[in-house]
Amino acid sequence: MSINFTTKSVFVILILMGFILTSCYEEPIIEPISRPYSSVRVGNFTYNQAGFAGNIDQFSFYVDGEAKGTVNLNTLTDYFDLPSGNRRFVLISGTDTIFNKAVTISSYEEITLIFDGVYAPAVDTLMSFAQYPITDGFVYTYEAPEGNTANVIASNLAPNTDTENQINYSLAFVSADYDTTIRSGYEYNKTGVVYLPAGDYTVWVMEDITDNPSSITPVYDTLGTFAGSFSAGMKENLFITGSPKYPVVVQNTQTPLAARPK
Repeated sequence: MSINFTTKSVFVILILMGFILTSCYEEPIIEPISRPYSSVRVGNFTYNQAGFAGNIDQFSFYVDGEAKGTVNLNTLTDYFDLPSGNRRFVLISGTDTIFNKAVTISSYEEITLIFDGVYAPAVDTLMSFAQYPITDGFVYTYEAPEGNTANVIASNLAPNTDTENQINYSLAFVSADYDTTIRSGYEYNKTGVVYLPAGDYTVWVMEDITDNPSSITPVYDTLGTFAGSFSAGMKENLFITGSPKYPVVVQNTQTPLAARPK
């Protein structure tokens, strides 16, 4: 028996063959879009003095409703990842919510997020408790200094108080073999970076009291000193805290984080 194909029949057969051939191919794999993030650690460096009602000796904190830990005074958490964007931070001290705001997290940074200032919610002119982010580096680069060098990152966290104004500090770094002074380079909630030969140092926290600010022979008033060792290949954070006229220096040594892909 012969089979006659009409033009219409041939067209239908071609369409069916097309469906069959198409079904033989695997669907393409679509790589998921990676969400930008940063690596963050949180520090509690609030103003704290004996007898002051606003002392925050410790706070617990939440990010977007998730508990992240508890931070004692003048300490920091370990680093943890956060998606970039506006993240809701809630800080609780005892039974009081002391902070409840969105904090912007940049992309692909290593961030030390400091909470500092004076906690005095009933006094508008005194209340300065807030976040201060410090960019330590970027997640995709290895931030270790080369050779016998330490990366010294000093931050001024000593705020205005009810009796003292904040000070733009000068810092002198003195060792047996090295001596350098950074003049008026450390304003409140500002951070300066200097690379120093590894070794034992005395750091002088000073106020420039020179009558002529442009004088090449400045006069300093020493407000505080700190003695410590800076290790080769490490990141050495120095946090200047407390009363502006009586500053305390807190050292935090961190191993540079390994480089990670974006």
